[in-house]
Amino acid sequence: MLRSGRSNKGASSKGAAPEEAAPLRVGNFRQTARPLRAYATPSPRSSHGLLAGARVLVVDDEPHIRRLLRTALEDDGSEVREAADGVEALAVARVWLPDAIVLDLLMPMMNGWQFADAYARQQERADGRRAPIIAVTAAGPGAVRSAEALSAITAVLAKPLDLDELTELLDLHVGGERPV
Repeated sequence: MLRSGRSNKGASSKGAAPEEAAPLRVGNFRQTARPLRAYATPSPRSSHGLLAGARVLVVDDEPHIRRLLRTALEDDGSEVREAADGVEALAVARVWLPDAIVLDLLMPMMNGWQFADAYARQQERADGRRAPIIAVTAAGPGAVRSAEALSAITAVLAKPLDLDELTELLDLHVGGERPV
């Protein structure tokens, strides 16, 4: 269920200041509500969205989270591939060469920390080019600190994940670095 917590009580139709955007919640994610025109106006950096042309690999063992992230990233212009665990993600990254990786830390078979370490070793043997890894986790502050300490991980976001913050981080780390 989406909730913004906003109320129109007491707002007049003329001369009233616009209400501040309130976060919307969908499962473990939140996104700040924006006026409809904000979605219709192209980003000044791109005519197709903030991440136009970026290749993003989404790695999460939860199919609904992969689907939500895929939709949000594709809406911002990214090309997205998915993997359900670290083993699958290594195989995809080897042949698809993503510009960025969004990685859940808690997964079966090969967790996020193990993936980040194996990915760094894999890329050292290949072309040396490593995509930035944005780790996401609901594991708590200890997991965030340990992920931040791992040099292969570029940034860590705690769940509930703010989709706007994720998009901004990805844009910061891949913007201008992609081949056209």
